[in-house]
Amino acid sequence: MTKEELLFCLLSNEICGNDLPENFDLTDKTAELYRLSKQHDIAHLIGDALLRNKLLPESKALIAFREQIVLAVYRYERKNAEMERVSAALEEAKIPFIPLKGSVIRSLYPEPWMRTSCDIDILVKKEDYFATGKYLAEKLNYKTEEYGSHDISLYSESSVHIELHYSLIEDRFLDSADKVLNKVWDYALPVNNTKYCLSDEMFYFYHLAHMAKHFQGGGCGIRPFIDLWLLNHKLEFNKSIRDALLEDGGLLKFAKNCEKLSEVWLGKDKHDETTAILQEFILNGGMYGNIENRASVSQGTTKKRHIFSYLWKPYNELKYWYPGLAKHKWLLPFYEIKRWFQIVFGGALSYKFKERRVLNNTEKSKLNKADKLISDLGLKQD
Repeated sequence: MTKEELLFCLLSNEICGNDLPENFDLTDKTAELYRLSKQHDIAHLIGDALLRNKLLPESKALIAFREQIVLAVYRYERKNAEMERVSAALEEAKIPFIPLKGSVIRSLYPEPWMRTSCDIDILVKKEDYFATGKYLAEKLNYKTEEYGSHDISLYSESSVHIELHYSLIEDRFLDSADKVLNKVWDYALPVNNTKYCLSDEMFYFYHLAHMAKHFQGGGCGIRPFIDLWLLNHKLEFNKSIRDALLEDGGLLKFAKNCEKLSEVWLGKDKHDETTAILQEFILNGGMYGNIENRASVSQGTTKKRHIFSYLWKPYNELKYWYPGLAKHKWLLPFYEIKRWFQIVFGGALSYKFKERRVLNNTEKSKLNKADKLISDLGLKQD
């Protein structure tokens, strides 16, 4: 068996409780398995499955996997404790908020520590955005690191990263999806007078939209597919309502292929042409994607179009990076110039040139494969 096949057998055992196949054989593959699982931040899941099944003798690999399990538990405990502090503070101030992503979905895992995350994501209303950031900084002694296009980055005294969002639109990539995400509070269900949760269909839509955004950035890793499988197997839901929202947001085709790949990895489905290419893309990109994947999926129909689209951003995209532009569209040229300065002096320009070199050196067959994949997933834009 390949290291990829071993990994997905162990994941299926860990998450779904499926038996390992009779031909499961780790011989000479342990180090490769560790590197691959760590690349996707799931080494703790693979390590736990190996330990439960008593498949690892005392070795350096056993120590490495054990360390990843301990680290995952530690990360969970820190973030969970901080989430409780933030929630209590927001409830005390009567600021409406919605927990997002990992803090919600980890309840579907066999154990909550199994769902790792890099930060705590919380959504507040746009009118409460700045006041909430200031309040948390004063109330909980958080350090304000950065004001982004849609969020504020805060850090606790224990270095837990909190992202305070006022919008679920992280970057313009699909107009139809953005229109759905703009209506997020229409799908908010009260937990108490202050805390809300997203309805099933909006949570599912947002999960797919977030996957698609990262996919177009070069890859989203394995973990979102585990989340997707759990959302489809551990919850009661109305599939027709989910699909209707995905159709409205232009993500139904993408969702169907991602759902199928999750069933290939964790269920009994077999690959088709699209999921086989999608798997190659995801495994190559790692948890956060890579420059080769990003260059391949961001290619335009011509090189000139690719370069022009980077140098000059349309108003509907730029306003998400500079919220002040939304009220003063006439300032568009000034914000374009501001963005150019940030590109030149912020290091983005050198990255873009590197991406261009990678794109120029990538085999045409790979670019054609990436282009076909984007089209098959319904993410190709004119």
